[in-house]
Amino acid sequence: MTVTESSDSIGTSVPEQCDAVVLHGREVISRTMIRECLRNRVAVLVSAEPGLSSQDLSELLATAQVAGVPLCIANPDRFLPSRRLISEQLAAGRLGELGLVRSHRWEPYSKSPGRGTPIPGPLIRDLDLTTWYFGRSAEVVYAVERTQSGNLGAMQIDERNPSLRGQLIQVHLAFSGGGMAVVDYNSRLPEGSSYQFLSAIGSAGLASSDSHRNTQLQFQGGLPRGISSDESLRGLTSLVQS
Repeated sequence: MTVTESSDSIGTSVPEQCDAVVLHGREVISRTMIRECLRNRVAVLVSAEPGLSSQDLSELLATAQVAGVPLCIANPDRFLPSRRLISEQLAAGRLGELGLVRSHRWEPYSKSPGRGTPIPGPLIRDLDLTTWYFGRSAEVVYAVERTQSGNLGAMQIDERNPSLRGQLIQVHLAFSGGGMAVVDYNSRLPEGSSYQFLSAIGSAGLASSDSHRNTQLQFQGGLPRGISSDESLRGLTSLVQS
């Protein structure tokens, strides 16, 4: 089977002699290409940002059903080794009953398509992970966003002030049985590396993933550099294989 990974710009033409198409990354999804693939009986796996609307999904799923080919919508973070390990620990009962999920995702401001949307794609992925761990949807959702003025409301990006670009959002989720989650997303970091932290605290233990722990120091004269290991390639491999 031939699998094609999308680049920064997705066209509307389907590659010849292609059995499946993988749309992955932060580019804007081409609904026209997905529809053309399905009509030509080409399987489609979507793990890109930003997410499709519910109306888009309904229309595309109907097209896939008529064509008799699979259309898969997946969160790539579910296939990261660290995230899957936490899920396995929860499923095996080693952590007991899940009570709290705490998540940070801090990254540099990006001008790529889909950034600056009301709900950023990376935040959607983190919220999906949270509901995956709890195994159910939240009963109560409370979210706040800090704007340039320090008030809450819609974000207005100021290109002249780098410290005010991007979004700063915190989401508090409440689940039945007393479980809760606090998920924050910050895209106001300076250019450079991002940082992620995720912990799942249960009645019998804790499991966490911290990108700080995966950072190695490189000495080449002068100040040392911190280089983080990357699990995204293994995650993408697992995603496509699944």
